[in-house]
Amino acid sequence: MSDMLRIAKADITTAKLLSHHYGDEVFLNIAGYHCSQAAEKLVKSYIISKGVIPLKTHKIFELINYIQHRGIYNIMLDKISDYALKIDAWYSETRYTICYLATKEDIVETLDILGHLSEKMSEVTYDNVSGIKHEVTRHSKRTKK
Repeated sequence: MSDMLRIAKADITTAKLLSHHYGDEVFLNIAGYHCSQAAEKLVKSYIISKGVIPLKTHKIFELINYIQHRGIYNIMLDKISDYALKIDAWYSETRYTICYLATKEDIVETLDILGHLSEKMSEVTYDNVSGIKHEVTRHSKRTKK
């Protein structure tokens, strides 16, 4: 299992724990943030498993479009794709406002989708991960100059 996938599973577990604070919108919003983190890591892990360097973005919507344009989209991403805009809002909006943005129902549904995707991703083989990690590191150094 890749490091990114292990961390995604930890984000899912954290979101589950936080979502049990039913009446507190701050905890639900933070659970939403961890859902967005897990989704990002799962999608990027999928991209890497295909031997492609992922975009430097936190937005699920952009990552899904990137996958589609590269011709590596898989139907196992359909449900996360359907929730992409909502999950993208949870990345930033839930961290800076107390406004009740993430609902218990949305969190539960998203956690179900993320849990299913993480199980599917656990079955994916990573033939070229070390090569991709090297390329990602090399690409990052070039873009920082």
